[in-house]
Amino acid sequence: MFDAIDRELAPGGVVVFGEIHGTLEAPAMIARAAEYAATRGPVTVAIEVPDDVQPGIDAFLATGERASLLVPSAFWSYRDGRGGEGLVALLAAVRSLRDVIVVAFDGSFESAEARDVGMAHAILRAIRPTAACLVSCGNLHARTSEPRWMGDHLRARHPALVALDVEIDGGAAFVATAEHAGLRDLGRTTGDPRRGVVRYAARDEHGFDGAYHVGPATPSLPLS
Repeated sequence: MFDAIDRELAPGGVVVFGEIHGTLEAPAMIARAAEYAATRGPVTVAIEVPDDVQPGIDAFLATGERASLLVPSAFWSYRDGRGGEGLVALLAAVRSLRDVIVVAFDGSFESAEARDVGMAHAILRAIRPTAACLVSCGNLHARTSEPRWMGDHLRARHPALVALDVEIDGGAAFVATAEHAGLRDLGRTTGDPRRGVVRYAARDEHGFDGAYHVGPATPSLPLS
């Protein structure tokens, strides 16, 4: 499943997993990648969650109690797919790993461009040379094609970084945008049998080095 990024899931490697928010499958894939990386050494998992939720993340990792995650934060009212059951499942999976750190890298910024720069800086501060770093974010932020995007700033410091887009084979997600809130149909299932990471022959126009295939999507329902 992870042969294509075996080298990057070792200490010092950086892998950016772009996702469509609001599915169970994308966080589950990242959890499996973290488990694989943990067989090689320490792991840092960086997630697109505001930094004011970090105390709740730390408490959940320490106790496994779901209620401890829900610290006061406007984040839980966004209902944009990030703060749902998929997040809980990811944290529950990685909390059992021997040497894992989970970092919330989002925050409050004056503009969309400043947000991508600020999130990149937070991730760069969290990267440990002795650990594999797995970044989970929306697949726009994951692009490395131009400085508008977070991934581009990460690649400038870590040229060997691998940026992956998500490939979803139908199903639905739970999202909130200016146009829509709730379940979003992601299209008809094509029956694509691939699962795991596939590397492209060459980097694509958005700066992705490959994709991770998760199959049909199941909505990640919000926690509040």
